[in-house]
Amino acid sequence: MQFGFTCGFSSSSSSAKWTLILVFVVLMITTVLVVLISGPPDHYRLEQDEFLTLDRSRSIAERGLWLNPETNHVPLLTKKPPLQYWITALFMKMGIPDIFSMHLVSILFFSGLLCFMLLLCESLRPGDFKLKLMTLVLSLSSPAFVGLAVTGLLDTGHGFF
Repeated sequence: MQFGFTCGFSSSSSSAKWTLILVFVVLMITTVLVVLISGPPDHYRLEQDEFLTLDRSRSIAERGLWLNPETNHVPLLTKKPPLQYWITALFMKMGIPDIFSMHLVSILFFSGLLCFMLLLCESLRPGDFKLKLMTLVLSLSSPAFVGLAVTGLLDTGHGFF
């Protein structure tokens, strides 16, 4: 008996095609979700933790504090991982509105989680389209999982890594 984990597609190209189509659909749905939920940047109400993420990202984008972001002009001395702040700051520097930048990073991590789950399904049960579909339906029907994906919180990034 052999045990092991293979990455990639080990079955027919038809299964790989359907997996890629599912990944594309997931990415489109999650992008539409973030646009619909974010709404116009002027009318969005931030929660406490989203404000902190936005403030830290702005300190990086506006003042160039890449290694030591600030919160209310006080250096951040906690052990928060800075990757989400860095990516949000890069989006801000590219001209994307602040709040949308913050949400876009979370939605990218969320999309990555969904893609990883589909690839895991493919490697565990090659060619099983129903398993992939059930995985997506269960994941996307969770209000907590999808709710975190459209916020600027660090939770989705933690789940991805």
